[in-house]
Amino acid sequence: MLLTSCLFFVFLAVAITAEQEDLNSNPSSELTTVRLQDVQKQLVLVTNQLNILNSQMATLLATVGSTQDQPCFRKPTTSDCSEVSSQPSGIYPLRIASQPPFNVYCNQSFQGVGGWMLIYSRNDGQNGVFNQTWESYKRGFGQAEGEYFIGLERLHALTYGVSYEVAFILNRNGEEHFGIYDHFEIDNERDYFPIRVLGTPRGSMRVFPDRSSLSLVDSLRRFQTYDRNNLHTLARETMIEEECGFWDAHLNKVCCYSHPEAPLIEDYRAGDMICSECGLVVGDRVIDVGSEWRTFSNEKAGVDPSRVGGPENPLLSGGDLSTMIGPGTGPASFDAFGTAKYQNRRTMSSSDRALIAAFKEISTMADRINLPKTITDRANNLFKQVHDGKNLKGRSNDAKASACLYIACRQEGVPRTFKEICAVSKISKKEIGRCFKLTLKALATSVDLITTADFMSRFCANLDLPNVVQRAATHIARKAVEMDIVPGRSPISVAAAAIYMASQASDNKKTHKEIGDIAGVADVTIRQSYRLMYPHAAELFPEDFNFFTPIDQLPPV
Repeated sequence: MLLTSCLFFVFLAVAITAEQEDLNSNPSSELTTVRLQDVQKQLVLVTNQLNILNSQMATLLATVGSTQDQPCFRKPTTSDCSEVSSQPSGIYPLRIASQPPFNVYCNQSFQGVGGWMLIYSRNDGQNGVFNQTWESYKRGFGQAEGEYFIGLERLHALTYGVSYEVAFILNRNGEEHFGIYDHFEIDNERDYFPIRVLGTPRGSMRVFPDRSSLSLVDSLRRFQTYDRNNLHTLARETMIEEECGFWDAHLNKVCCYSHPEAPLIEDYRAGDMICSECGLVVGDRVIDVGSEWRTFSNEKAGVDPSRVGGPENPLLSGGDLSTMIGPGTGPASFDAFGTAKYQNRRTMSSSDRALIAAFKEISTMADRINLPKTITDRANNLFKQVHDGKNLKGRSNDAKASACLYIACRQEGVPRTFKEICAVSKISKKEIGRCFKLTLKALATSVDLITTADFMSRFCANLDLPNVVQRAATHIARKAVEMDIVPGRSPISVAAAAIYMASQASDNKKTHKEIGDIAGVADVTIRQSYRLMYPHAAELFPEDFNFFTPIDQLPPV
C-alpha cells in the first residue's frame, strides 16, 4: 500500500509541475493567474496529507518490526491425528473430505504411541448430556475438551475402508481399564450405523461379546438411541437409565429378564420362545429364517427376479404346474382395442381361483396372529376337503377359511379363541361358529377339548406376569375344574378368573379390564367366574405359594 500511494502521489506531483510551467509561459491572462493560485493551494494540501500518511506508515512499520522476533504458531488442519503425532497432545482442527474443519482432541501419549483421536468422552454424564436423540448422535455434540461425541456421520466417513484401531478406556476408583480392537469400521445410516468390522481384542476389558457366540442378527451391532431402536422392554429401560446411546449386541438379543444368559427353547408349533431356566415365554414371534424360494411375478410388473418360479402346490388341480402368463408390457401384448391378448383366466379354472383366494386369506390371517406355517398348511388342507366335497354351499369362502383356521389351531394343540380369529377375519363370530360346526360334521372329524392350560402361558406372558403367578393361576384353574366349582363356564373365562385371583394375591396385581383385554373376555364374565371360585380360595391355591396379600384380604368380587 505504501508503494502505490507514493507512486500515485509522485505521479500527481509531476503532472502539476508540468501544468505550472505551461501557465507561466502565458502570464498576461488574469484567468491563468487565478488558476495557478488554486493549483498551488491544492499542492499544499496534498503535501500535508502525504506527510501525515508517511508518519502513520512509519509508526506501523515500527510496530511490525517489534513483533517479528515473537514466535507465531498456528495449528495445521489435518485429516488424521497421526499426521501431528510429533506435536503435543491437544485440540487440532480436522477436515474430512470436503466438509468444513472441526476440532478434535489428539492424544499423543496413550500406550506410548501418538496419533490417537478422541471420538467419545464421558466424565460424569450429568444433566442428560448423553441422553440425546438419533439426530444428535448422527451429527455429534459437545466440545472436544469436555464431554463429547464426534458424530456417527463423521465416524463413518473416517473409518469406512480405512484400517483404524479403537481403544475403550474406563477409569473407575482410580484404576484404568482398557480394551483395544485392532480394526474398527462403521457402516452407513441405512443399516443404523452398525459396526461393520471389529478386529481382534486385547487388553483387560471386553466391550463387545465374541461374534462367534452371536446369531447373524445380533452380530450386526446397530447403534441404538432412546428414540430409535429395536429393543425389547428390559433393554430399552436399561438404556433410559444409563442415559446414553451406544452399540451393543446384548441389547438386540431377545432373552429372559431373570436369566439373560440362559438358552431359549423355540416352540415352532405355538410360535413361542421359552426360557430354559424358568419357562417364561419371552417371545411369541418366531420367524422362519430358512431359505425361501418364491416368485415375484405378481408383485412387480415386468421382470420376475426369481430363478425357480412358483413352488408346486398339490392342493391345486394339476399340481400348479400350469403356465402363468405375466402382465403384458409391449404393443404386441394388446389388440387394436387395447385388450390383453393373453390372460391367465383362460388357463385357470374357477375352482383354482377360489382356492388361491382362500389360501391367501388363510395365510394373511395366520400372519396377523403369528401362527406358524404348519397350521397354515393344515388349514389349507381342511379348506380343500370342504371345497371339493361341496358340503357348505351357500357359505362364503371367507367364513369357511376362518373356520378351517380355527380347527387347525385346535388340532395342532395351539388353540385360539373365536374372538381372536374374528379379530383378523371379515366374518362375524356367530358365522364362524356355524361354519365350524358344519365343517366338523362334513369332514366327520373332531377336535380335542380346550382346557385352561392351553391359554394360560400366553395370557400370563402378554400380561407381563412372573412365572410364580402363572404356576399359581394354572393350579387354581385346574383345581376349580376338578372340584366342579365352575360348571358350564368356558375354559377361557375360568383361566381369566384364575389369573385375576393369583395376581391379586401377589404383588403383580391386574384389573378385570386388563385381563379381559388380553383374554377377550368381558369384565362381567370374569367377575362371575371369580365369584364362584372366591369361597374356595384356600383350597385352590398351591401349598407353596408365597402370599403378598392374604386370602382373607382378597377382593370379594
